Amino acid sequence: DEARQELVFKLHRGLFPEAFKEITRFPVGEGFPGLVAASGEVLVVTDLAADAGFKRQAVVAREFRAMASVPLRAKDRVVGVLNVAYRRKANAAEELGFLTAIGNQIGLAIENARLFARMEETLGYLNAVIESSGDAIITTDLKGYIRSWNPGAERIYGWTAEEALGQHLPMVPGHLLEEAGSLLARLRAGETIFNFETQRLHKSGRLPTVVVTASPVRDASGKIIGLAGISRDISEHKRLEAEISRQRQSLAVYEERERIAREMHDGLAQVLGYVNTKAQAVRRFLAVGKTEEAQAHLLQLEEAAREVYGDVREAILGLRTTVSSETGLIRTLEEYLRRFEQQSGIRAQLLITDRRAVEGFSPLVEVQLIRVVQESLTNVNKHAQASEVRIQFEWSDGCTRITIEDNGGGFNPDLPPRADWPQFGLQTMRERTEGIGGSLEVHSTPGAGTRICVTLPFEALKEAT
Repeated sequence: DEARQELVFKLHRGLFPEAFKEITRFPVGEGFPGLVAASGEVLVVTDLAADAGFKRQAVVAREFRAMASVPLRAKDRVVGVLNVAYRRKANAAEELGFLTAIGNQIGLAIENARLFARMEETLGYLNAVIESSGDAIITTDLKGYIRSWNPGAERIYGWTAEEALGQHLPMVPGHLLEEAGSLLARLRAGETIFNFETQRLHKSGRLPTVVVTASPVRDASGKIIGLAGISRDISEHKRLEAEISRQRQSLAVYEERERIAREMHDGLAQVLGYVNTKAQAVRRFLAVGKTEEAQAHLLQLEEAAREVYGDVREAILGLRTTVSSETGLIRTLEEYLRRFEQQSGIRAQLLITDRRAVEGFSPLVEVQLIRVVQESLTNVNKHAQASEVRIQFEWSDGCTRITIEDNGGGFNPDLPPRADWPQFGLQTMRERTEGIGGSLEVHSTPGAGTRICVTLPFEALKEAT
């Protein structure tokens, strides 16, 4: 008993049962067997009657004169003790070599039995885990023929173990056989494949989406003798992801409509206030005969009408531009720039220096980026007198950086806006950018064009998502 550090009497031959009623357990280190177990050395007692340390007087009473205690060894461990009692004193010493050899054989047999029991217990546990797992756990030979197929595989793929065993990858659809062959080759080469997302075939014909982890199976020498794979059905997870994406898209569209409604309300309120002020001024000048002054204000009203018309056209163009899961941000921008070039005659170029700069955006963030680009291009078309504009996406220090740069006339951003005309484009762009956790900077010099810089930290994008 290793836990209690005691020897436990197991069996005897050639003795009488009452000899073992007295003591059935020996602490390691006490008594003849305990001392042998502790030291690992053979102990021979040639005269039991004269030895005060021998406790089993019933043995002496039956005329047993000598005893040999031999450790039962398994490699370097003592796993038990063999005690042999003799009626002749000489026998114990004469048979010592024989008993030692027997002890070693018995010790090895005991250890093997223990190891076998542990192996059986471990195999039983592993088999229970495999049988109760909700994942498909499958093993194949090196060519891909099924050797084991657990209940999880039956649940995910539909075939019973009887139907699947011996078949060649029945769960791989025809259009993915080449992909599966490539995976088998990688496994045979010793590679382990983690979390590989793919489609598999159900017995009914449907194609569940699964994530697969697979590895080679090796024998004790390290030789690859088979392949093992665990696959999990993530079809429902993917469906929920798509549903969440659609809901986010709908929410982003709704929020964008609300924002546009507010912007149009604020913008039109400013424009109408401007028109009303100019109309009253024209009426006053005409009332006192100042036709030249009235004419000047009418020209300003005409300019305002043209700009409002242009703004409405830009707004309609922008409202037609929406990001969907099918088109994505880049294709949406490319289509918008194509229409912008047609309407404005200004060449628009889109540059992407790193794919990380345009990936991982939520629908809300994508919509706001589209609107910032649209507002920037509206300003270029209305005020810059440019022939070319460039939109560039970069990735740097965990941030997406978007630059909108034109070759127009530029302006002095430190000067206050014109007092006689409403200005809300740059402010709207800044609010949109800050609303998704980013920042916006304007760099411009008269005669040298304008550069709008938007910075979006990745952590901010995750929070906006």
